[in-house]
Order: sequence, then C-alpha cells, then structure tokens
Amino acid sequence: MIMAASGGRCYTLVTTEHGDVYSFDLNADWQLGDCISEPTEGMLHAKDDFSEPHLLSHATKFAGEEVMMVAASIFTSAVVTN
Repeated sequence: MIMAASGGRCYTLVTTEHGDVYSFDLNADWQLGDCISEPTEGMLHAKDDFSEPHLLSHATKFAGEEVMMVAASIFTSAVVTN
C-alpha cells in the first residue's frame, strides 16, 4: 500500500506501508537514488530512466530506517525516516 507520494520534474517517488521507497520515470540528474557513474549489474546507472518502479529497500538503504515521507523537486530527492 502506498503511504506517500511526491512528484518532481519528470520523476516520482512513493513510500510503502513497510517503509520502502519506489522511484521511477526520468533520471537525468541522478534523482532516482541508488545511482553510480558507471554501469554495474544490479545498480542504476546515472542516466538510466525507469518506466517501472525501482525498489529502494529500507533494509539496505537509509541506514535500515523505515521511510515515512518522500519529497521530490526539480533536481533533488529527500526522505524522512522513522
């Protein structure tokens, strides 16, 4: 179940009842999270766009803290953890 959502410039963030975040759409400025500068299996490349939601699990991201709120702007993303 989606608990919160925020739309930025050409991308979207949502958080679930379990404290995970999903990011999707354009990633021109690395705003989708989990990005690296060179392609590596299992990681987002800096310029990879995702039409399907990409999981950012709270168990491996955000120091294991559940995400309560998300915010998206033109170039920046932010979360509030529990």
